[in-house]
Amino acid sequence: MAGLFPNSVELSEFAPEDDAYEYEYETTYVTLDLGYIDQNLLLNASSCKLIGLDTPTPYLQLPGITMRGAQSDLIGSELIFADGRDPENRSRRFVTHVGTTSKRITFEPVKLKPKNPDA
Repeated sequence: MAGLFPNSVELSEFAPEDDAYEYEYETTYVTLDLGYIDQNLLLNASSCKLIGLDTPTPYLQLPGITMRGAQSDLIGSELIFADGRDPENRSRRFVTHVGTTSKRITFEPVKLKPKNPDA
């Protein structure tokens, strides 16, 4: 069957090798600086919402507080570690290097107001 353009052919299906797409994922770590907020707020938070992480002004919502962030590039790098425990000896703890970052989002508390004062 002829395609839209001269000398072109319409395909009804792709060849098997064309079906397989290769995706490459890159993990990027960003540290979140929440400033001086009550630690109990973080420990008791059952959920959080991070909005606009890919924008210059992301927002973080925790129960009882909303924070506005500003992204910045660090001069150096920060190392990120995760806590771990020895499965055979639960009292023995260790840390494992997870990644490195040179980006940080610094948050400060804000009070949200409706766009329309009459609302």
